[in-house]
Amino acid sequence: MSFDIGKVGGIDKIYKTYSVNRKKEVKEVANVQNQKDEVSISQKAMDYSIVGKGLNMIKDMPDIREEKVNDIKDRMEKGIYSIKGKDVAEKLFTDKFDKKI
Repeated sequence: MSFDIGKVGGIDKIYKTYSVNRKKEVKEVANVQNQKDEVSISQKAMDYSIVGKGLNMIKDMPDIREEKVNDIKDRMEKGIYSIKGKDVAEKLFTDKFDKKI
C-alpha cells in the first residue's frame, strides 16, 4: 500500500507552509546566535550598590572604639587626662540640636 501526500486534500499545502516557516525559524535562530549578550546597569543601581556597601561597612564597625576608651582610661589613671567643662557643654548642646534637626 502506497501513500501519496499530494492526493490527500489540503495536506500538501499545510506541509509546504510548515516547511517554509521552519526554514525561517532556523535562520532567525542563527542570526541570534551570532549576537553577543549585553547587560546594562543604570547609574541609580550603581549608586544603591555603593550605598549598600557603605552601610555594610558601618554595620561591621563596633559601637565602642576600644582603642579610644583604653587611651582615655590610661590617661585618667596617670592623671594626665584633662578636659575643659566648656568643651563638654558645647558637645552636649551640639549633639542635642543635631538630633532635633
